[in-house]
Amino acid sequence: MGVFLSRIRMRSYLLLVLVPLALLPLLILAGLLHLFIQASFDEEVGRRARPEIAALARNLDTLEKRLARQALSLSRADEVKLGALSSDRSQLQGKVSSWLEASLFDRVKIYTYRGQLVDFEERAPSEELGLPWNQLFGLPDKSKDREPASKNAATLAVSAESFVDQGAREVAGTLSPDFRRFLVREASWSLRQIEKSGERPGYVFRIFRSVVDSDGKPAGFIEGSVFMDLAKWQHLGLFQGVEFVLVDASRKVLTASQADFARLFQSELSGWTELAAASETRHPSKTVEWGSTPYEFFFAPILGDNNQAEAWIGVGLSRAQHVFLQNRILVWVVGLTVLLSLLVTAFSFIFSKRLVQPIRDLVRAAETVRSGQAVEPLHVEATQEISFLVERFNEMTMSVQAAKRTLETKLEELADTNIQLTQMQDQLVQSAKMSSLGQLVAGVAHELNNPIAFIYSNMVQMRQYLKNIEELTQLVDSLQGALPEQEKARIRTTLERMEWDYVKSDMADIVQSCLEGSVRVKDIVLGLRNFSRLDKGEVVEVDLNVALRNTAKLLTGQIKNRVNVDWALCEQGFVRCNVSQVNQVFMNIMANALQAIEGEGDLFVQSENLIHHGSEYLRVRIRDNGLGMSPETIAKIFDPFFTTKSVGEGTGLGLSIVYGIVQKHGGFIDVTSAQFPDPMHGSTFDIYLPKRGPETDLSLDEAS
Repeated sequence: MGVFLSRIRMRSYLLLVLVPLALLPLLILAGLLHLFIQASFDEEVGRRARPEIAALARNLDTLEKRLARQALSLSRADEVKLGALSSDRSQLQGKVSSWLEASLFDRVKIYTYRGQLVDFEERAPSEELGLPWNQLFGLPDKSKDREPASKNAATLAVSAESFVDQGAREVAGTLSPDFRRFLVREASWSLRQIEKSGERPGYVFRIFRSVVDSDGKPAGFIEGSVFMDLAKWQHLGLFQGVEFVLVDASRKVLTASQADFARLFQSELSGWTELAAASETRHPSKTVEWGSTPYEFFFAPILGDNNQAEAWIGVGLSRAQHVFLQNRILVWVVGLTVLLSLLVTAFSFIFSKRLVQPIRDLVRAAETVRSGQAVEPLHVEATQEISFLVERFNEMTMSVQAAKRTLETKLEELADTNIQLTQMQDQLVQSAKMSSLGQLVAGVAHELNNPIAFIYSNMVQMRQYLKNIEELTQLVDSLQGALPEQEKARIRTTLERMEWDYVKSDMADIVQSCLEGSVRVKDIVLGLRNFSRLDKGEVVEVDLNVALRNTAKLLTGQIKNRVNVDWALCEQGFVRCNVSQVNQVFMNIMANALQAIEGEGDLFVQSENLIHHGSEYLRVRIRDNGLGMSPETIAKIFDPFFTTKSVGEGTGLGLSIVYGIVQKHGGFIDVTSAQFPDPMHGSTFDIYLPKRGPETDLSLDEAS
């Protein structure tokens, strides 16, 4: 009640003082008020220009970050990795087309890691923007007046960023090696350009992104483009509450948020010299009439690499509301004499409201921050204490938003690190499994070796016993003549019942079969022990002829009764190498050769010492008479993940590992092939290994 009485007394006092003072200088005040309002509106429009330009720069940065995230999501797609690695466009079309429809991009290109173009997809130009653009900024409620941008917003020039040497980016339709190395090192790169000609002139975003496989090696590259045409500028203008026009260095209008602005400015800007003086702190303005609405455009430069203006962006602010307010205030001034008391009363209410409104804005903004949403800086014109409070609140909200963005970035980094740790864990588990399997096989081979040795030695002794039995039989036959006829008949009956002649011959065959079987099992056990031996990277001098024969023994199941192996080995096959890794080379190539032979066939294994470029080499030739390979297949067989087998039957890593092992040993591989029905159909692998071998030991990781 006391507050209400104090308000009544304050309003009465204002009426007693202000009414006489307002009546006497009314005419002078009317003229001065009109000039002041005009100047204030001009200052207000100019004051809004710099924050609006800064807001435009932030919106374009937001768009660029969103484009970079969308390009990152495409680069992580398995279809893109496989399509880039295999240069197979059929694996990309469905994924790239669906991604393009759901993204902000107008055009996307997929390159291999060598820079060749694999896929090219482009969205058809349309006046209607899709859902992704509508979700990017959203559209304001046109029925509400938009709040002006904060006067504390940073004044920024919209700058175009570019690569150090744009001419080196593409050579003959492919990405240049320098640019590819730059992308592999930086992972992604954003480029803004001013297109002055072509099918879509205007402001262009280009996003480049490297694609890496599961091992972190480069698999290809992505180039996405967004053309800021009339529809997109119009969408951005509706969101920001302003209009835009883009002018190139020759003062030619490239595009605008409304088609009529391009026509209106084309003649207005041709001789306007103030445009060249635009800078980050000075924004010359131009007023045009669009329909019945006046717009004032403030121009800021778009800077290129040489810090020179490549174009200008004009931000248009409507003056319709200002003109309307000017006319309305003039009407109020004319009727001031009659309605002075009502105006003073209204002034009292407006004054009290003006004191309370900043506090209401602070409460509303605090609720928005508490809900986790971003809030624009507040702007009030009030007493010094309230202005200080609002400034501190703005600083607090900016700090909170910056901390939120930092936290989101850290969370993304933690997610990426978690994925990498999971992949590393899978690799360690697989490595542990293989190590345990090798130790298990080595133990089993060792345990089998002892009983097989027993069997072999027993069979040798058994063969000696058979000789003794044979001597005993001969002695019995020689003594039968001295026995009575009855005893002879008894011996014959017993021998016939026992089938003694068959048993003697069959026992010899059984002993011989057991000896041969034990020798074969002994060879297999020896081969298993060699292949299951832990690879410590030791480089020693070994006879590769022995290694070739051991490898063939392990493949007996695929060779037996189907493939004839022809051997042509040299006398001295000694090479300084890592025998475990070289065994893996022979195993992979022989296994592929046996799989290439359908039905019966021949496998030729040769070794030869020769001189190549002044160095001694051992050449191992493995040739089959299978179906053969095409030149296109030969060019890709050593690429990782390339396979001609059906899905699930091969990984495409065997020959890639072979190539790495031979290369680390200082050797090389030659491959020739002829396809069926050529009479000489089949494939030949010539493996050249230097006799002296590598100088240092090799681990399996280094060889692969």
